[in-house]
Amino acid sequence: AHFCSAPAVPYQDVESVAQAVSWLDENMDGNSCVLVNNVFALWGQLYLDKSHVRVQFWNDAGLALADALAHGFGSVYFVWWNKDIGWYDVSVPGQFVRLRDFGRISVYEFTSV
Repeated sequence: AHFCSAPAVPYQDVESVAQAVSWLDENMDGNSCVLVNNVFALWGQLYLDKSHVRVQFWNDAGLALADALAHGFGSVYFVWWNKDIGWYDVSVPGQFVRLRDFGRISVYEFTSV
């Protein structure tokens, strides 16, 4: 396996990401899925139960959302920074609402109803 030396997440946000994904693990149900950017893929593997559906993507959250909705999920979650840290060119689609904050990391939710 190839590991790059640069961290995917600033050190100050590591604990926040762990908390956000752990919170999701406790609050997701069978009618929900989470959009996981590749930056957070490892956290998803570590902290999310295998029963929780993850839609992984690299830079197009809107496309990932469309994919999730096409599969009929009622709730779609998304974990991302709540302020631009200048590292990634990913934005939270406008249909998402900020649900919970964990430092600079937030859990967002899309609700189709």
